[in-house]
Amino acid sequence: MRNLYTVLVLLVVVGIAWGEEPLRGLGGITSCGTQISLSGEAEKSSGVDEAFLKDTLSAALLRSKTVWATNIRESPRLATVYLNLNILPLPNDNLFVYTLEMELLQNVVLWNRTTCFASTWREVAYGTSDSLHFRDLARSIILQQVDRFTVAWNEENPQKK
Repeated sequence: MRNLYTVLVLLVVVGIAWGEEPLRGLGGITSCGTQISLSGEAEKSSGVDEAFLKDTLSAALLRSKTVWATNIRESPRLATVYLNLNILPLPNDNLFVYTLEMELLQNVVLWNRTTCFASTWREVAYGTSDSLHFRDLARSIILQQVDRFTVAWNEENPQKK
């Protein structure tokens, strides 16, 4: 029964994650804010907290040499790297299904000249884990997502040699 429950949850998550391709546009971005979101059960079930996720994301962005992470409150119209962790506990107290989504939201101008935030890049990871191993897994996923962001950013911001 537990395996069936896991498969059903993953199918729902995959269906959500396979939405439309987001807009592309990383050219010229040199700094961004960071924002972390945790579902209600995330900290309790996974053993990771907002500070851990923020520190891991900020350090990975710094190492990537793509964008400089800054305080979003200082510049609210700044592009924002949004990291969202959702946890769904399984009947077994130690296991849970997770989604870890990283996306870049930018201020864009629409055809009618109004502005809004839109996703211009996105990566989603999902699976099952237990609280004992999730901290290392979350760090690894964030590093992989920043690596993919770095590749996409470098494609649109070729370095002059």
